[in-house]
Amino acid sequence: MEWAEAAEDTAFSAGLKPAEFLEMQPHEFYKYLNCRTKAIKNEDMRRAYFTSWMLAPHVKTPPTPQVIYEGLWVTEEEKRNQQKEDYEILKKEFGIK
Repeated sequence: MEWAEAAEDTAFSAGLKPAEFLEMQPHEFYKYLNCRTKAIKNEDMRRAYFTSWMLAPHVKTPPTPQVIYEGLWVTEEEKRNQQKEDYEILKKEFGIK
C-alpha cells in the first residue's frame, strides 16, 4: 500500500471526509490525529470510571478506573515485553532450552 493510500485510510477511519482531508496540510493532519487520540483516551477514561462503579457492588475489591483504563491502551513495547515473558514461561514449563 502506498503511503498516500495509508494516510487516506487513516483519515477516513478517524472521521474525516475526503474534501476535508484534501484541504489539510500534513502538520494539520498529524495534529488532528493527535487530538482525536486524546479525545478517545478521555472518553475511555470516563467509561473506565463508570465501569468501576458498576462493578463495585458485585466484587470484593473493585478495580480502580486506572486499572481498567490501562488495559485499553497497551503500547507496542508493552506487547513485546509481555510476549517475551510469556515465551520464557513456556520455555520453563516445557523444559525447552
